[in-house]
Amino acid sequence: MKAEERARCFLEGDFLLHADMLQCLRRKSADILEADGEGVLLFERRGEVYMMSASSPAFARNLVALLPPGTDCVTVHQDFFLEPVQARFGPLRTMVCTNVVYLGRENLKVPDCPAMIRPLTEEYTDWVAAHYSLFSLAPLPYLRSRIREGAILGAFIGDRPCGFAGTHAEGSIGLLEVLPECRRMGIAAALQASVANAVLAEGGIPYGQVKEGNEASFRLQKKLGFIPAGSNTFWMTK
Repeated sequence: MKAEERARCFLEGDFLLHADMLQCLRRKSADILEADGEGVLLFERRGEVYMMSASSPAFARNLVALLPPGTDCVTVHQDFFLEPVQARFGPLRTMVCTNVVYLGRENLKVPDCPAMIRPLTEEYTDWVAAHYSLFSLAPLPYLRSRIREGAILGAFIGDRPCGFAGTHAEGSIGLLEVLPECRRMGIAAALQASVANAVLAEGGIPYGQVKEGNEASFRLQKKLGFIPAGSNTFWMTK
């Protein structure tokens, strides 16, 4: 069995939990560093992030040992990775998320809203940076690169931008923000559905990662038909 087949075999055992890793394999953006019946280690080239999942703490330690010195961005899919990663690389910021996945193959219905949805152009980079609530995790050069790649859609009421959403470099749907005065109009749902449909058009897996405690986002995902994984994913960064 080839490495990709071994990786898929393990990861598809929990599709929702591993949607991020499976998306990387689907779009050929990952190097498979280890693939075994007990776990998988990928390096996602576009987002420059290592992704790991294992069936046991012992195999998790084996995967952590394969990470190169200086690794500064890791996504793990079980909490028993946290201690060995911290032990090897020192204190890291950890963000707890839940994968949410749209399993349908038909396009989502884009809810009616007062905004027009279209790709943002580079002239809106500073505006996105000024309004994105997680700007510390997605600085200006990153946002500019996503806009240049056509990966961020904007919502406009007339000529005025009122929100945006897109895909991150590693493939997840996110970057969702709607101006406070334009909320509760269906704009967030229209943005996310539009981004998900763009992912489907490319043959990808529409998935996002909801930060722990973001109940408004969980409600939006449920409304659109995204299904949450049964356990958490952990982003660990310098």
